[in-house]
Amino acid sequence: MIGRRVAFATLGCKLNFVESEEMQQLLRDQGHAIVPFGEEVDFTVINTCTVTGKSDFKSRRLISKARRTNPQGKIIVTGCYAELDPGILAELEGVSAVLGLGQERRLAQVMEDLWQGHAEKVAPRGESDARLSVLRRETNLSRAFIKVQRGCNNRCTFCRVWQARGPSVSEPIERILAQTALFLDQGFEELVLTGVDMGSWGKDLDSKRRFSDLLAQLVALQGKFRIRLSSIYPMDIDENVFNLLTEHQRVCRHLHLPLQSGSPTVLNRMGRHMSPDQFIDLTRRLHDAAGRFGIGADVIAGFPGESERDFNLTREVVERSAITYLHVFPYSPRRGTAAARFPDQLAPDTIKHRARALRELGEIKRAAFRASHPGGPVEVLVERRKDRKTGLLTGFTSGYLRVFFHGPDEWMGKLRRIDFSPGLSVG
Repeated sequence: MIGRRVAFATLGCKLNFVESEEMQQLLRDQGHAIVPFGEEVDFTVINTCTVTGKSDFKSRRLISKARRTNPQGKIIVTGCYAELDPGILAELEGVSAVLGLGQERRLAQVMEDLWQGHAEKVAPRGESDARLSVLRRETNLSRAFIKVQRGCNNRCTFCRVWQARGPSVSEPIERILAQTALFLDQGFEELVLTGVDMGSWGKDLDSKRRFSDLLAQLVALQGKFRIRLSSIYPMDIDENVFNLLTEHQRVCRHLHLPLQSGSPTVLNRMGRHMSPDQFIDLTRRLHDAAGRFGIGADVIAGFPGESERDFNLTREVVERSAITYLHVFPYSPRRGTAAARFPDQLAPDTIKHRARALRELGEIKRAAFRASHPGGPVEVLVERRKDRKTGLLTGFTSGYLRVFFHGPDEWMGKLRRIDFSPGLSVG
């Protein structure tokens, strides 16, 4: 096939972005040109998310935008939304083909079939081959993301992701180490481990290794770098992971934990397996052991059957815990989930009100975390783009606090120890 111009648009989690980059690399290796979304192209690939109803809407809006931008171009839709609702997406105006998850290696062939005019609208499923070659990341990014697993062993009643991606499948440690070594050779100084159910890494492997074993092996590598963990389930933080998080200088003092609710009753209906008291204890232990430990949390506002008391329990858990910021999701029923069939759905105005209240509480927690920082010397990964408002260099501390500072452009993409005043330069 003659090399074509291809644009990508990606929604959702960090894993989705890694998988888009894997597909881009495959296409580059076959002679295709990857160009920015919005330019004139032969193909647009849209990697979708379906974690919320809003995610579905954003995916459809991107498809519409791609059609308007390139009315002669062909649109291929993939990702979790494409996996679960291929027929719905295939009916949208402008969509040429729908490709399910784990079929990345078939993308070029689907493009060829489309170009020849004999592709099926929903690409037939072949054997899944989600383990791709080691990724050569473009060097204009500040940090590198490493996929350690895909799929999820949890069966939360509100979630479609585990339905789309199936059970947890760990990447072999040899591939993870090879990927890490290549990124370090490329000069990346912050590596972010990512997956859908990251803490389950190793449970499906014959080696009987666990996530703490993987993390320990990575931090023992040579070079100047640090490791940040993306979202991880609280129950997967065993004592070995806890000790690495709080004692090893290479591991960022930052986690993102899905809490979802502070009510035991709601957590039980959600299919969650950690009590609110356990969550509070974990966050406080992290804070006490490391000091100014950045902890984000996901919470869902307005889950079916959530009473005013349940909602107040969530507020109480957020207030009592050592959380430093919140991601708030207004509940939206997802087709095919158990929660969508619960009879006690809440009114949209109630959900909206509770989401707003939780966001306000999250801002209070964020402000308190910023105010707690004394300033002075701190290690920062300098972003490759300056802050648009101030023109200053900007970056994140180990605890995920954004700071602004003066410095040469040569610092971009590097870990630097800088001295700053929190009153003027913390965001």
